[in-house]
Amino acid sequence: MQVGSDNVVLSALYPENGNVLARRYEYRGRPGEAQVTLFGAAAELTEVNLMGEFRNAVSSPLRLSPRQIQTVRLDDIAGVRSHEHP
Repeated sequence: MQVGSDNVVLSALYPENGNVLARRYEYRGRPGEAQVTLFGAAAELTEVNLMGEFRNAVSSPLRLSPRQIQTVRLDDIAGVRSHEHP
């Protein structure tokens, strides 16, 4: 999995309720962009809040504001769909 750039760091990657969540943050105080790939292919993503609740569908590359923390749910892992958002 690749999720970072020179100013974006992956801080957590964990399973939750049958899904995989990835949390990243921008740490240099400047806008950041991160390409999210899984097994060399673009991952299908949904942004969620810190409770894991749906916020909106997003696509890679993800853009982060300075110091922004963002959690995304990986919705398609190796062609196997996880739970659908509402």
